Amino acid sequence: MSPTLSETSPDAFVRSALPPFRRGVSALVVDMAALDIVADQLRTTLRQMNILFVEAELDGNLQRRREAVHTAHPIAVVLASASEDADLWRRVDLHRSRLEDGAVTFFLLSRNAAASMHRNAPNLMSLLGPLRAYKQSTLEPLIESATNARYPELYEPVDHRPARKLEEVTEDILNAFGDPQTDHHAWRRFGHMGRALLIEVLPTIAGHWPPATAKANSVLAALETWLSSSSSPPPVNQDIDGPLAPQALAEALDVVRNASRLTDRAHARRAIADMVDDCLQGYAIIPGSEGRRSVFNWWLRIVVPAAWALQRSARFDSATPQS
Repeated sequence: MSPTLSETSPDAFVRSALPPFRRGVSALVVDMAALDIVADQLRTTLRQMNILFVEAELDGNLQRRREAVHTAHPIAVVLASASEDADLWRRVDLHRSRLEDGAVTFFLLSRNAAASMHRNAPNLMSLLGPLRAYKQSTLEPLIESATNARYPELYEPVDHRPARKLEEVTEDILNAFGDPQTDHHAWRRFGHMGRALLIEVLPTIAGHWPPATAKANSVLAALETWLSSSSSPPPVNQDIDGPLAPQALAEALDVVRNASRLTDRAHARRAIADMVDDCLQGYAIIPGSEGRRSVFNWWLRIVVPAAWALQRSARFDSATPQS
């Protein structure tokens, strides 16, 4: 297999095979460690495009794929495999005509699986044309670098890790998400991140000033409606007044105001930056200095990747590892 595969993203990979391009069979080559992550990104893209799809295991005669197509009549079929079995790929090659039934087939293959297919399924390769490789997002090395640093703003003691400024790190990550004014996916990514942060400040609001809970929940409901549909969000009322003390409540209410601004793509970038600041450096989620690294780790390792993939993220858990 040629080592110089052209690189592409899961989103571009899917779109290049669907109308008006109409490729019946396509293959994306992925490092083994990223196979599950990229599969999730591929599924997310198909759902965002409202494409009916099914998943099938790769068997030698493509029978499982055929049964899935005949049962659900999907537009697309996802076949993910890390198999290097030469006999399996020879049988797939022999039964390749079963791929020509109108449903677009997306092969998602580890590098070793792709190499075995290249050697043992020459006729299938002629259907696929040039293979393409998964292009790692700029986000992944940013997360790794941020994880290995320490932050004075998080009240961390001096140790062997390089010191970095928290604001610079968060800005780099938010910049990697794209510009919501020109990129629809970037806008929704910020929406998913904002939703995760808003949920975590609800207990702060309920504990200090319960009358604001209804407003916070209405903003959350508006985000949920937007993010679970393919339409643009309706405007959300940004007005919410409340006490300026304690600090935790004031910053939690600021999170609510900025969450409502996420539905305006012209203000979404500034709004999410303010929300992140209120939650990581401020007291909107937890007061005091204890546990600050846990909040950052949750945001960095759980919220950021989930938002990038346009998915809901797990709730904050104070037991999240702090190193």
